[in-house]
Amino acid sequence: MRKYCEREEKEVTQDFFIRDEICFLNSPTYGDRATYQVSVLAKSVVFQINLVAFERLKKETPSLAELEYQILEQAYHQSQKRLETFQMMSATERYQNLMDRSPHILQQIPLIYIASYLGINNASLSKIRKTLSRKSSTH
Repeated sequence: MRKYCEREEKEVTQDFFIRDEICFLNSPTYGDRATYQVSVLAKSVVFQINLVAFERLKKETPSLAELEYQILEQAYHQSQKRLETFQMMSATERYQNLMDRSPHILQQIPLIYIASYLGINNASLSKIRKTLSRKSSTH
C-alpha cells in the first residue's frame, strides 16, 4: 500500500506498507479528516475500525490500549527516522538507504512512487539509478 497526499495537484508519497504492517492515515482524533490517502498496489486485506467503537473496545480490553500505544510509538519513531533522512542525506543517499533497507519495495513499487517518496522527480531518480549502476558494475 502507498500512503500519499495531494499537494499542488501532485501526489506526494509519504510511505509504503508491506505485508503485516499497520497503516494509519493520520493520528486519529474526533472530527478530523485524514490528511493522507491510501492506494492499494497489490492484492490486500484491509481492516477499518470506527474510532468511537475502538475507544469503547479499549476501555473493555486494557491490553488493546497498550498495543495501540506500542503501535503509535513505533509509527512515531518511523516518522522521526524519515525526517532525519531528509535532513541529513542527499537524494542519492536516501535511494541507497532505501535499497539497503527495503530492496523488496524497489522491486514491487512503480518508480514514479519511489521518486515521490524520495522527494525527487523521475528524471533525478533515473540519473541516480544510472550512476549507482555504473559504480556497481565497475567494482
